[in-house]
Amino acid sequence: SLSSTECAALHSVLALGMWDECEFTLLYRASRDGAEYGDLLRCVGDTKGLVFLIRKDRYVFGVSMSAGIRLPDHPGGNNTYICNGWHF
Repeated sequence: SLSSTECAALHSVLALGMWDECEFTLLYRASRDGAEYGDLLRCVGDTKGLVFLIRKDRYVFGVSMSAGIRLPDHPGGNNTYICNGWHF
């Protein structure tokens, strides 16, 4: 989990860079919901305006995207589409 300081910093960066306002809701956590791709999809559903965070020791990495996850037509395929994105 993010500390309150980390959450405030992330909020200020994303609110200034991506949206006028933003509110975080934890939709998926691998340690709680499962580490499989299907677990992520089940929890995220068709939500748009996603922010993915990865913590490794004292470092936090992430990406935000304006669109939701769009699945390919068949399980072995891929899907390329345009959306606003930003990594940090």
